[in-house]
Amino acid sequence: MVKPLQPVTDVEFRTSDDIEYWSRMKELAVFQEPGVISSVAFSPNKPYHLAVANSNRVSLFDTSIAQPVWFQSRFRSNVFGLKFREDGQLLGMGTLDGYVHFFDVTKNELPSRHPLRVFKAHDSEVRCIEFQTKSQNCVTLGDDSNIKVWDLALSNHTEPLITISGAHSDRIRAAVTSHNNTDVVVSGSYDHTLKLWDTRQENKQCSIQMNHDAPVEKVLLTSNDRLLISAGGNCVKFWDLAAGGRLIQTLENHNRTVTSLAMSQDKKYLLSGGLDRRVHVFCVDQGTYSLVSTIPTAAPVLSMDLAKSGDCLAFGMNNLLSIQRRQPKAKIPKALKKNVVGTGKALKLKSTVIQHREGNAEMRRADVTAKHIEQVHLGRLDVLLRSCQFRKVVDQVMQHKKLREEQPELVVAALNQLKIRGVLPTALAGRQGPQLRQILGFVSTHFFKPSFSEVLMDVANVIFNVYIGEELSRNEMSAMRDLRNQIKAEIACQQSMLRVCGIMESLWNTEEHTQSEENDEVFGEMVSLFPKAIEDEENMEEVLSSEDEEDEALKARKKQKKGALSCGFRNDFVFVDDDKKGDVDHYDGIKPYLKKTVAISLQDKIDEERKRLKLNEKVVLGGTVVDEEGVIQGEDDDGLVQELVETSDKIREKKVKGTVQQKDFFDGLSEDLTNVSEAMTFYDMKLSRKVLKAVMELGYTQPTPIQAACIPVALAGKDICACSATGTGKTAAFMLPILERLLYKPKGQHSTTRVLVLVPTRELAIQVFQVSRKLAQFTNVEICLCAGMLLWCF
Repeated sequence: MVKPLQPVTDVEFRTSDDIEYWSRMKELAVFQEPGVISSVAFSPNKPYHLAVANSNRVSLFDTSIAQPVWFQSRFRSNVFGLKFREDGQLLGMGTLDGYVHFFDVTKNELPSRHPLRVFKAHDSEVRCIEFQTKSQNCVTLGDDSNIKVWDLALSNHTEPLITISGAHSDRIRAAVTSHNNTDVVVSGSYDHTLKLWDTRQENKQCSIQMNHDAPVEKVLLTSNDRLLISAGGNCVKFWDLAAGGRLIQTLENHNRTVTSLAMSQDKKYLLSGGLDRRVHVFCVDQGTYSLVSTIPTAAPVLSMDLAKSGDCLAFGMNNLLSIQRRQPKAKIPKALKKNVVGTGKALKLKSTVIQHREGNAEMRRADVTAKHIEQVHLGRLDVLLRSCQFRKVVDQVMQHKKLREEQPELVVAALNQLKIRGVLPTALAGRQGPQLRQILGFVSTHFFKPSFSEVLMDVANVIFNVYIGEELSRNEMSAMRDLRNQIKAEIACQQSMLRVCGIMESLWNTEEHTQSEENDEVFGEMVSLFPKAIEDEENMEEVLSSEDEEDEALKARKKQKKGALSCGFRNDFVFVDDDKKGDVDHYDGIKPYLKKTVAISLQDKIDEERKRLKLNEKVVLGGTVVDEEGVIQGEDDDGLVQELVETSDKIREKKVKGTVQQKDFFDGLSEDLTNVSEAMTFYDMKLSRKVLKAVMELGYTQPTPIQAACIPVALAGKDICACSATGTGKTAAFMLPILERLLYKPKGQHSTTRVLVLVPTRELAIQVFQVSRKLAQFTNVEICLCAGMLLWCF
């Protein structure tokens, strides 16, 4: 059988039917309501009116014309939980003050402004109203954690038929009734639990209880009541009620709280809307739970519903109401498709009766056992290709505008057949005017589509080779130039992408190389607290100290004091194995660096004080005058000596039995530092921008009392000693001045350890490390943690 011409498609870029089905959902209208939209609900009957509740107002929209047709604002408080009865004749809603209202929506085709039933159902707000299947009863669930069943046929509603008190330990915000069993109700609460109730039970205990691990916002039941779907937190969970409430699937496609759920009438698609401004569509009919489409929204979705027909979708976003309708699928006229492409159906030909006669016998019908070859209805393109009329094939696909714009894969398929037969130059040559411009325009439009590029690239090469030496009009040259410029732009784009791929590859290689160092970025560089054990085979040179080495160490120490700070540790430093040396003096290594005390007398101090005075400067010391040579004039020499003696005596009085009298720590501080203002902020402390940015990033708005008292004192260059309760911000009070000091690093200095923070416990060390890392996140200061006997968990 001959197969007709097939469109050119690529499986990799082909969209599924589900994606195409939901991509045709387009926004029909957007309304701005006076208050926040708390609930939306579609009527189950045609024309599928949409009920919207916002603040203390309920509106009814005709989705066919996208206009409001009825509203009711005679409510004393806000309205919640809109719900249509299964037959579409009754609309129920709850209010903030605990009342429930029911309107007859079939009266004169629009609801009356006077409710059919109004009664006090709960002591707190009612968020959920559910109608029992094939019954006159309804179920109300309130924030008082009670579940009540009412008979709407009664005129007096003072007492409910059934009351379940304390059904949950928190507010009930979601409920659904069974489709097959009138007495089954499922409730969801902010206490993270889902409970299935049978109202016929006298003990009023739930039959099945499930834990969602988050406040439950919405619940749904499938058509056969086997699966329960719950939304809470950023996930949607599926529970198998037939297996006692077993969790079978969890969907975590949302980034923020899922607020609403909706399901199509055929139970094939599940829609979920959340605060992340997304409406996700999942395919759940085959148990795959795959995400097939995502509809972005302008604001967080608070409520959502899908019409029974599946062609209309509405969701409330704060005070905005969006109504979307599915557009019909664009189709090519059947006559055009039939004539050009063909149907591919076998033609039923009238069978020919074959008779034969043997000898003088009568004519009899002969049975044909050979297989009958069916003829296939071919389109015009197949007929032209079969008759080798290749130029007419190009004319046929280019003269139909709808075929070029709406079915380009058929045009490319025809060109591909010409390419396979090797007749592209013959079919494209000798064209001028609109014919050539149509071909060039089609190639320019679809040249860069992945599924068409291979065929159209050969078509472009043939066009350039055929018309390179011919004289063309201005319009034809312009079309040629546009195609050339697009090809150049695509080549430049491909080169840029190759460069980006090279950069990404180098970064990826670097990432693989530094993968082992990832833990250092979180906890700092790991430092071993124990020296490496020396094996028996290893030999270690014995390092002996001598007087010459001590002298060299002293000289290096003096030069280091005069010059800049050290840029690092000594490279020639080697640990000595003390076990092999036996009993040694552990202070021998630091004795060369200790400052030697030199005995000095009082007269030496006086002479030193005289030499310290600058030349050509007169200093008055208690009535005495020092001349230019530093000698005290006149009789005041004895007074100066006496004054210095008294000063030295006062110093000796402070040293009693090796102890030093405690001095007031804040004697030298100014009043601005000791008098802490309650209104002081981090800006008033004059912190650097990088540190201040980290403080704001951590959410610190106002310094605590310990921070306000310590940070200014430490920034003034004073030592601090403070005591405060746990959780008052002591760590930041001590570390902020340290980071401020570390930011002032001398130029040309290499990285080295400049501050050492000692804490008594490992837990406190981890806390100080974490806080310091956060405060130094915008600086170049590196902080690491070194703690003994700590089990690292990466």
